[in-house]
Amino acid sequence: MKATIKKLLSIIWPIELFVQLFNESKASARHFYSWLFKREKYRGKKNIRLHIGCGPNVVEGWVNIDIWGGPGAFAWDCRRGIPVDDNSVQTIFAEHMFEHLDSSDGVRFLSECRRCLQPGGVVRIVVPDAGRYLQLYSGDWAGLVPVRPLVAENDGYRDFWLPNVYRTKMELINEVFRQGAEHKYAYDAETLMLKFREAGFTNVIHQTYGVSASIEAPLDNINRSSESLYVEGIK
Repeated sequence: MKATIKKLLSIIWPIELFVQLFNESKASARHFYSWLFKREKYRGKKNIRLHIGCGPNVVEGWVNIDIWGGPGAFAWDCRRGIPVDDNSVQTIFAEHMFEHLDSSDGVRFLSECRRCLQPGGVVRIVVPDAGRYLQLYSGDWAGLVPVRPLVAENDGYRDFWLPNVYRTKMELINEVFRQGAEHKYAYDAETLMLKFREAGFTNVIHQTYGVSASIEAPLDNINRSSESLYVEGIK
């Protein structure tokens, strides 16, 4: 039945466009429900720790936000703001979420982070490091294999994170930085730090795995450390 519906809809729209429209509509419905009934949940609270784009990784002691999150996550689309008071947040952590925003949404999101952070508060953004991938692209596969990581398979390399086998390095680059239509923008350290400054941060630091200016230990996933870029803004 689903295949038949998709086939019929593809006559009207390209299937990729339909999937995007369907997902955006579903996300909007989830967000609107939270906006109607739950948006005051964290108002009036202080010293909040925000884990944005948590996915299934719900961490105790943090406010876990994800429009597609599972049990324990607050369903909210942070492109539409962050539902907490000004100067109420101690630290913000977002790992492999920011690349899902386009450039202008990314700056607006960082501006919202700055608004809700307490003085001295820290926002930590972790994204795939486009600079590192592009530096390694001119070499052979040996440099790229441990970064993703990849596993050799027949005439290609299997992705650790996605069900893909890459036969060329450009196939890998496209998937890492496009992922269909899910990833909207690619960053090196210079570009990500620029976005922080455009959002009003004056104290911006290029960090490394596990190292943070926050008093809270970062929630960095060690399995993503080989391919990740870490940047923090301090209010």
